[in-house]
Amino acid sequence: MNTSSTANIKRIHIEPLGGISGDMFVASILHAFSDVYSSLICDLEKSGIMKNFDIELISHNDHTFSGNRIKISQKKENYKDVKWSDLKYELSKLTLPKKTIERAIDIFSLLAEAESRVHGVKTEDITFHEVGAWDSIADILSAAWLVDHIGTTNWSVASLPLGSGSIKTKHGQIPIPAPAVIELIKGFRCYDDGITGERVTPTGAAILAHLKPTQKSLKQEAILTRVGIGFGSQSFPGMSNILRTIVFTDEPKQSDIFNEEIAILSFDVDDQTPEDLSVALDKIRNIDGIKDVSQTTRFGKKGRILIGVKLLCDVESIEKFLNICFSETTTLGIRWQITNRSSLKRNILKKNSRGVRVKKSYRPNGEVTLKAEMDDLKIHNNYKKREKVRKESEKQKK
Repeated sequence: MNTSSTANIKRIHIEPLGGISGDMFVASILHAFSDVYSSLICDLEKSGIMKNFDIELISHNDHTFSGNRIKISQKKENYKDVKWSDLKYELSKLTLPKKTIERAIDIFSLLAEAESRVHGVKTEDITFHEVGAWDSIADILSAAWLVDHIGTTNWSVASLPLGSGSIKTKHGQIPIPAPAVIELIKGFRCYDDGITGERVTPTGAAILAHLKPTQKSLKQEAILTRVGIGFGSQSFPGMSNILRTIVFTDEPKQSDIFNEEIAILSFDVDDQTPEDLSVALDKIRNIDGIKDVSQTTRFGKKGRILIGVKLLCDVESIEKFLNICFSETTTLGIRWQITNRSSLKRNILKKNSRGVRVKKSYRPNGEVTLKAEMDDLKIHNNYKKREKVRKESEKQKK
């Protein structure tokens, strides 16, 4: 889906200055696109998943940067051991947008496949421990919703900090980066800045693996329009633990299609002479605010021939044209509605040497079409005929 806040996005660039985790990714995106937070919470609440947890977006400042943090408060017991097959089934039942569910399942699937390779266990038999907690589920669902909502598939990421040390898990002490993280970030450029601690979490790595971001430089020009800062829960000496999101957009293109709201008025006439109705409709055509007047011949009740009339006018002129139609025709009832109309950009060229104006239209494929104004053409042709008759008469006189 694509809203006004996400229109014309060319690329979203992720800078894991402190690192990347699920909550940092969500906080950073919501800082860049703050107007979608209420829609995210609304969809999660309607899905029923938020009976298990609350999500709170908190403004945060570390005296160097200001941005967002995500706080997950659990309402139910925090089960940390959940089988992937069971979690997949629970996710598939949620009443969230289809693409959001698909993305969330893909992120978890990538993580399950990484764990499968590490532990030598079939993917369907994988049991999530820390990642089975409600905070991780909330992070991944929120990330999937945001990626789906933004709509772009063009992501990039800077080099990833590896971190170092060890972390305590269900399997005991494991080195940093975690084995599953290493599986997920294979192929990404990484670096070691000497700062210890977990810099890329399994959830953050799985989100990156899902996005498949490029690590190539931005060679084509683009406009930098938004920046988002998401803070992590850890603190590192001498460095802000942030994930920065930079949004680039294309130059807005001038469209050759003009969209507007118009009013349609329609009615039938079966008791007004064609001559009188013709005079009335010609009068209506020349009134400011009218866009088009058309008429068709149909058969009505009792086999009567009737004239169907349809007017297109400005929305603000509805009342005016209702009164005019009731005054100028014999109709007793008028149907009207407001609808959308798309029309091509066009302009009228000045009269040429023959006194004929030409309408110039611009098609979306770049084609330009020209059409002579019929009234001018008729006058010109009549003039040519008169000139031909005059010249023939002069020849006969001679």
